[in-house]
Amino acid sequence: MFKRSLLFAFLLSLALLAAACSDAVRDAAVEATARALQTTIPMTATQRATLIPNPYDQLRTAQAQATAVAAEAQATMTAVSRLQAQQANATAQAFAPVIAELPFFGVDPNTEGHPGWLHPPLTLTAKGYHSYNYGTDYPQTVVRDAVLSSKITWNTRYGTGGCGFVLRANGNEQNPSQYVVLMTRGGWLLFIIFKDGQIANLRPIAIRDKDSKYDWHNDATNELTVVMRNDHIAVYTNRVLHKVFDPNEMPSLYVPVAAPPPSVAGEVSPPSLPPPPQPPASGDGLAPYLTAVEAYRAQVATLLDNYLRRLDSMIAQEKKPSKRAALEGYRATILQERSLLNKSASAIQFYVQHPNADLNFGAGFLSFVAAAESSYATCNFHDSWLWVLDEGG
Repeated sequence: MFKRSLLFAFLLSLALLAAACSDAVRDAAVEATARALQTTIPMTATQRATLIPNPYDQLRTAQAQATAVAAEAQATMTAVSRLQAQQANATAQAFAPVIAELPFFGVDPNTEGHPGWLHPPLTLTAKGYHSYNYGTDYPQTVVRDAVLSSKITWNTRYGTGGCGFVLRANGNEQNPSQYVVLMTRGGWLLFIIFKDGQIANLRPIAIRDKDSKYDWHNDATNELTVVMRNDHIAVYTNRVLHKVFDPNEMPSLYVPVAAPPPSVAGEVSPPSLPPPPQPPASGDGLAPYLTAVEAYRAQVATLLDNYLRRLDSMIAQEKKPSKRAALEGYRATILQERSLLNKSASAIQFYVQHPNADLNFGAGFLSFVAAAESSYATCNFHDSWLWVLDEGG
């Protein structure tokens, strides 16, 4: 009995000791795990913070970059504005003489238009019978209404040669529609309209009837200015207004003048030309008028052709160089007289046969032109400028 009680006490002591030892082992493992987690969790959080960008840092970076780009853009805009201001100032200075002239031609530079271009000096030469030579450094220029002006120094073999402008051109070399304003050394101002390659209008003006400063000599300089405003084409020489042309106005028949110059007056006998037909008072008489014009043209052309053959014979027989040169110059004048008659008759024919044609052209190209009736014509265009009133789209 005593032995069993002793054994039970011993076994109970062992059980309590084992339980105590088990708690001690379990507490140590927990503590080790806790210590490990305490180290691992902060490390993992730190690594995660390192790997994931801070949105506030991103915002600060983006703001800094935007500020830098804005500063750069502002600097560029400032530079561009400064350059534009410099260019505008340079243009204003260069156009100052032009702006001062514009009011004389009825243009207010403060409210009408803007600078087009200042053209560098340009020399054009036309050679041969009925030859033309065109040119410009700004072939891309397209305008409807504008002021075009140039000082022109010329040298031509005969007074029939001239210089001028091509305006509102459609750019078709084969069948052009365009205006030509031509100033000849012999003293004619010609406003010619081509429509689809045909002469649709011709207006000759004697320059010296109004312009006392006009200089016909070789190597002389005269100024030509044209102001285009819709259907009003104003033409000036040396600041003298000759006429404001309406493109749709009926053309007039040119009546040739065969009177010889004093240098050969006693040597030749020009033909007597018949009186020209008179234009009708109304449109009802246009058809009969055209018939009369054609008859007049044929009659005068025959008389002038015969006269030119006589002049050719005289020139061939003339021994004195000075007299031969004078006869050649006179012959060139007769050729021009015949040409003006034929062109004006063609313009009347176009007017009668195309009653609904609108010759008030829209926007087109422009250029300078040298023209020779025969031999050559050299034109130097300088101090040339364009003031744009309306590009015309």
